Amino acid sequence: MGSFASRSIWSSTNEDYAASGLSICDLNQDGMPDVLFSKGDGFGPIGISGPRPWHGVQWLENTGKDSFQFHRIENLAGAYSPIEVDFDRDGHIDVIAVSAFNDWTKPNAQPMV
Repeated sequence: MGSFASRSIWSSTNEDYAASGLSICDLNQDGMPDVLFSKGDGFGPIGISGPRPWHGVQWLENTGKDSFQFHRIENLAGAYSPIEVDFDRDGHIDVIAVSAFNDWTKPNAQPMV
């Protein structure tokens, strides 16, 4: 068996961070594993459920030598379960995420991006 060590590659000072999904993938197809993750959990410590301004989909790009660069891909209230797939079969990786805690009173609320 291998050995593992704990190490922080990115952090937040937001106590209501709302982590809701994580996927290891090679999003930019450079041969190095990246981290695709969502913030969308609607149940925070403040006791009010629902969307938060920081909800969305993020990408930690592996830049090599144990270094990662943060990218905000998309705002999505209640973002959950981001996955990478060549959805339109054009040879480029796409990202898909669904919304679990959206503001459904808004006519333009997106259930999936």
